[in-house]
Amino acid sequence: MDAVLARRRRTAAVGARSESDHLICVKRVTATTAARGFSELLDEAERTGGAVVIERHGKAVATIGPPPAREGNGWRLLEVLAASPADPAWQRELDELRAWVGPPQDRWSE
Repeated sequence: MDAVLARRRRTAAVGARSESDHLICVKRVTATTAARGFSELLDEAERTGGAVVIERHGKAVATIGPPPAREGNGWRLLEVLAASPADPAWQRELDELRAWVGPPQDRWSE
């Protein structure tokens, strides 16, 4: 119960409001409020892992939140490819395909 009250006090201190999109609760603050309580917003993003939407004139202009997961931006794919053995038949299939298609044509020199 004390944690709930402390969270309400922090939220009231930075002038935030929460809205739900029926999937997650999204915290929204004005740009002025965000500027005045920037450190608290960063602490909250780090502590909760949630994002805060910054609004100017009622429209969302930025989001403060945790960085994207490493797996979501291609790093995991590179790790998997580096750890996977090469397919010995791949080069043969590529050569067959190139022979069937023929050499590339330079359409600029025609």
